[in-house]
Amino acid sequence: MKVRYATAFLNVYRDSIAKIHKDVTKRRGRMERNGNAELRLAMVAMSGKKDALSHVLIAQAYNAYMGDLKRGKHVGTDVELAIWAILANRSDILDYVDERFGKWIRDNYERRFPQLFEQVFSS
Repeated sequence: MKVRYATAFLNVYRDSIAKIHKDVTKRRGRMERNGNAELRLAMVAMSGKKDALSHVLIAQAYNAYMGDLKRGKHVGTDVELAIWAILANRSDILDYVDERFGKWIRDNYERRFPQLFEQVFSS
C-alpha cells in the first residue's frame, strides 16, 4: 500500500488496531461475550494463520466501514480509499466473518472506485 493511504489509515486507527491485536493475543473471551465481528476475524488470524496481521487489519477495516463510513465519517478521504482497498484486496479473509459483506465488497468496489488497486497499491 502506498505510504499516503497506509499513513491515513494508521493515523486514524492505530490505537484500535493495537487494541484488537492485544485483545486477540490475550484471548480475553470478549469475542464470546460480545460477538464482535472484528474480534472473531482476528481470532481466526491468531489460531495459526501465517498472515495474522492481515486478519487484524481486515478486522479493523471491517469495523471502520461498519462504524465510520456508514455514518459518513472519512467519506471522500484517503482513509476511505484505504478501507475499501484493504477489504477488497482480502475479501477472502472477510468471508470468515461476514460472507455476504465480502461478496458485496467484491461486487461493488470496481463500480465505486474503478482504479482502486492502481491508485492505492501501485508504486
